[in-house]
Amino acid sequence: MSWSSELRKFLKNKTRLLILGVGNMQKGDDAAGALCAERIGRQLKKKRRAGVTVINAGEVPENYTGVIRKFKPTHMVIIDACYFGKKAGAIHVIDPRSIADGDVSTHRMPLSMLVRFLEETIGGKAMVIGIEPKTVDPNAPLSPAVSRAIEALGSTLERLIYGS
Repeated sequence: MSWSSELRKFLKNKTRLLILGVGNMQKGDDAAGALCAERIGRQLKKKRRAGVTVINAGEVPENYTGVIRKFKPTHMVIIDACYFGKKAGAIHVIDPRSIADGDVSTHRMPLSMLVRFLEETIGGKAMVIGIEPKTVDPNAPLSPAVSRAIEALGSTLERLIYGS
């Protein structure tokens, strides 16, 4: 099943959707999740969709857990640059329960711990979407492949949110 089909299926019965972008804007493709959240957030402001919150959490998604708990999402989509052995820009749905602590993510707090914490304290369902980075070197530019992936994922999420 393709990532877009998995995402569509995951969001089928959503009532309150959180999109959480994770990434370091100073490390090339590591910014993928944060940039995707910014892109979707700009569209959200234009179209005023109730029941959807977008957060660019940067490198510290754990700092937003209070805001997330207050919103009480039924569905959470976490977007991050993740290594999973594909070519740069590949988009992949990652089963949060299959992520070993310390694996996959390019950040200090393992995604597995974040997902467990959010699901246990909020009760919503979480999906992790990874974008394969080309480079996460300090001050590196965003690669064209990851830029295209951000656009593809952002436009797919917008269609699923807004039904257009």
